[in-house]
Amino acid sequence: MPNTFKYNIQERETKKNGTLYDIYFYIQTSDGRKQKKLSGFKTKKLAKQAYEQFMGKHLSAPQKYSGKEVVRYELARREYLGYAQNNVKESSLYDFIHIAKKHYDDFFSGRDMQTITRQDIIEWQDQLWAKKYRGKLYTQKTLSKIYGQFTVFYSWCVEHYGLENALKGVKMPKRKDNKEPRQIWTEAEFDQFITSVDNIKYKALFTTLFYCGCRIGELQALRATDYDGHQLYIHGTFTRKTMDGSPYKITETKNYKSRYVPLPEKTTAVLDEWLAYKKTHNIPNKYLFGGTDAISLHAIQNAFARGIEISAVKKIRIHDLRHSYVSLLLSKGANFAIIASLIGDTLEQVVKTYAHHTEDDKKKVISLL
Repeated sequence: MPNTFKYNIQERETKKNGTLYDIYFYIQTSDGRKQKKLSGFKTKKLAKQAYEQFMGKHLSAPQKYSGKEVVRYELARREYLGYAQNNVKESSLYDFIHIAKKHYDDFFSGRDMQTITRQDIIEWQDQLWAKKYRGKLYTQKTLSKIYGQFTVFYSWCVEHYGLENALKGVKMPKRKDNKEPRQIWTEAEFDQFITSVDNIKYKALFTTLFYCGCRIGELQALRATDYDGHQLYIHGTFTRKTMDGSPYKITETKNYKSRYVPLPEKTTAVLDEWLAYKKTHNIPNKYLFGGTDAISLHAIQNAFARGIEISAVKKIRIHDLRHSYVSLLLSKGANFAIIASLIGDTLEQVVKTYAHHTEDDKKKVISLL
């Protein structure tokens, strides 16, 4: 971490209030690097919280900028990371660091942010759109993620340093991807698949994915205590995008939407069988589908591929089990609002993703007239 975000907590004794804690740290201003002190806290925790609140406000507030200072890309990048550390999820910070190294650093390294022009942005954009991965041009989805993160970073710089906005008038080019149609399984196809899975753990796991619609990371994060025999409490997600070197973390769900998802009897029956198996075989029960640690995605993918091969059912992605769940709900008459609450998405995203079902329903309704 840059010096801007290092701090030192010092203890001192007072006659009136006893032990108090002061926190010292440095901040970057338009006049250079300066030391800052926040003092008089009852505990170290309160001192740290005050520091985090101060840095959040300090970094999000625009500083006075005369236009004469040189704001190198490297400095702006470091200060933005400090701001992001207190304001975005750790996985988003991880993504920005890795995307910046691969797609921003080479082009913008050493540049004064105030001298970047609209033409520079377009030149960088052209280079990005010409990049390839494994011999293929990046998809529009990948380009949108890279470009979107850059615009968030650069817009922060505009506000933070008072820059002229070189992004004004620049539009992101569109690339038409040859997308394969989304694949889903019907209940009959899932039954064909699941009968070929003889391992009780994976039988319970895939049945849960199909009849719950959770994301794979949410399933990995499930604790045994998140299942009460009738429903699942989904409130975390598994990620390997960590900043402290730990192998994985359980973080907030996407959209920060915790939820209870009722399960059909066919799912609770196999889950109960799996839990009974764990108890009989003394398998640690911290994680619902793991032991003392969460189950790995690699293990799930291997079991999924084996089941597809043995059952000879059509090949889909694991994430398509989530789409299959939504399709099943729609076929049973569930509306988009109910579906959004069950799968932890916004109503707008559900409508956007599954709008084609609405078109099919329109045709059916009209055919009845």
